[in-house]
Amino acid sequence: MPDDERALRPAAGRGPGLERCHGSRLSVEDGALVLRARGRIRRVPVGDGGVARAVFVDAAAADAGRDEPGRPGAWGEVRLQDRDGAQVARIPLGDWLPEAPALPERAVQGEQLLERTGVAGLLKAAGVPLHVARDRNDPRAGSGKGGVFLGPGPAFPLWYWCVRGVAGTLWFSAFTVVVFSGRVPGWLVLLLALTALCGPVARLALRAWTRLRAGRRRVTVLERVTPSPAPGSGATVRFLRETELRVQDRDLVLRDLGGQEYWFPRSGPHAVTRLVKVADGTGRDGRSGRSCGGPASRCGRCSRGSCGSAGRTAGRG
Repeated sequence: MPDDERALRPAAGRGPGLERCHGSRLSVEDGALVLRARGRIRRVPVGDGGVARAVFVDAAAADAGRDEPGRPGAWGEVRLQDRDGAQVARIPLGDWLPEAPALPERAVQGEQLLERTGVAGLLKAAGVPLHVARDRNDPRAGSGKGGVFLGPGPAFPLWYWCVRGVAGTLWFSAFTVVVFSGRVPGWLVLLLALTALCGPVARLALRAWTRLRAGRRRVTVLERVTPSPAPGSGATVRFLRETELRVQDRDLVLRDLGGQEYWFPRSGPHAVTRLVKVADGTGRDGRSGRSCGGPASRCGRCSRGSCGSAGRTAGRG
């Protein structure tokens, strides 16, 4: 079983992406880095014949000038190399930062990013020395090619994209025949209709599949904190219905208006250690953030009901 205290949590997700929040973890087990993602397990050995050192490339991707949120590599990556400098694996840091979708790109950098993702503690537990390269052309960074990709996996399952891809190909082929053919057989029209329906049907099947898998998960919820604003405060019905803070046995989960969930560990070096009340958006009467490295018992105070107001936020400082 993984060391859940040091295991990395993926970036926040919603809908089918919640599967990653529940199951995707990167941990250290029996002298190896172990990735669990969508029911699959990959092991990367540490030491002789495996990972001997890690290089954190603290630089944005080459196309950083493009305004496209969520680009791969925008947060930098950790490249795992063997004793000869060959790349064995790589860890995309943005994929393992729970609050990444809510932050501007590279809002967190350097050693702070390593601490908040938990990568620093993970590599320390594995006994892998960590070096920092501020430039992608640094000789220690290597080529950046090859090796195992240690990401939490896609938000959508593979079967969904296969169905959409096959249906789209068949529809386009049938449509081309209809356009350039002198006469249109009835079976071709039927094929067009069926393939056009495959997309919406696949989406509905995905929702049912997601709900079915969610119902099978065993999660121990110690406390569920929901908004309780003062009358007349202007809170919307959706805010009251969707947002919540869950204290689970191993995680602290924050769900926002869009149904997106942010999973933070309750123990370990990158755990949430305190909740801070923010009186207004400027944070003048409180600090909006979370501290890493403190005792997990401090986070447990929310399970005693001291964090019940809607103005409370769980953040990371």
